[in-house]
Amino acid sequence: MKPLDQHVNITLAGKKYDFFIHKNRIINYFTPEFSKHYIMQIDDEKGDPTIINPYISIYENLEQYPNFSIDLVIKGFEDTLYDNPEIANYYNQYVLTLLLDFDRSGEAKILFLADIILKKNRKQLT
Repeated sequence: MKPLDQHVNITLAGKKYDFFIHKNRIINYFTPEFSKHYIMQIDDEKGDPTIINPYISIYENLEQYPNFSIDLVIKGFEDTLYDNPEIANYYNQYVLTLLLDFDRSGEAKILFLADIILKKNRKQLT
């Protein structure tokens, strides 16, 4: 039995691309089209789902994605909530992962993204 959706990661000439395939539709991950077709959610302690930023599921080797966009990731936060401590912690874990990726790669835009998300998260919790 095949899953309804498939995630395909391709590396071509040192550049990475992620695609999600559903029936006859292929969607590139780091595009605005992705958030129109997919949502990400996590459940809180009570089992209630909360929608989170769909662009944070890929967090390693971001400098190798030619279509990686800080603006796209930041825009993904527009429709999400931070007021729940569990969600805020989830985003803090993403920031930590970005910092580790920056430490490995030295890519300044990854550090810039981590700083923006950390400030947004802190602002929402105060």
